[in-house]
Parts: sequence; structure tokens; C-alpha cells
Amino acid sequence: MHYGSGVFEGIRCYSTQKGPAIFRLKDHMKRLIKSAEYYRIKTFPIQNLVKGAKEVVKQNKFTECYIRPLVYLEPGKMGLEITSTPTHTMIAAWPWDTYLGSENLENEN
Repeated sequence: MHYGSGVFEGIRCYSTQKGPAIFRLKDHMKRLIKSAEYYRIKTFPIQNLVKGAKEVVKQNKFTECYIRPLVYLEPGKMGLEITSTPTHTMIAAWPWDTYLGSENLENEN
């Protein structure tokens, strides 16, 4: 990872009466792709990234969570030339309470 490059997004998924709702998923994935373009890192098409995020939430049976897509370059030869370096994409998700903790919602000061 000495010359490692990568881009990521942080996305919230909220519990609703209709089931999990991922906040502005398409906008987040557009920004992920745009960030990767600045580094000349190749990504999957937006529809694949959107589908992947939804599938991660579904497979983990999350009702609300934090989603972290990450696009990064494979560690390879030393140097700054990246056009032939393989790209990897992952989408992780984990349960995450309110940003400052649910107890802080009840303590208004």
C-alpha cells in the first residue's frame, strides 16, 4: 500500500415502514465514480454499484446500517504509473446507530 490509491463513500441506510431505505444511493455512487475518475481508477458501471449496495443490505438482513463502497488499486509494481494496475471494488456494511449515539437524541441540552 506504499503507493496505494483508493476512493470511498459513506452511505446511510435507514429503517422505514416500507423497509430499508438507502439515502441518496445513486448520488453517492456517482460521486464515488467521479472521485475514481480523478485518479484514473476504473470502476463498475453505476447500475452495478447501486445493485451491489442493495444486495449487501438485503443479504445481511439489515434494516438500517452504514454502507462503505471502496474502489482501490491492487498493490503491484512500485511506481506512479497506474493505468495497467488492476482495480478492486468492495462494498461493506455494518449496523450503525445514530451518529452521536441514540442516548444523545434523548438528552437535549
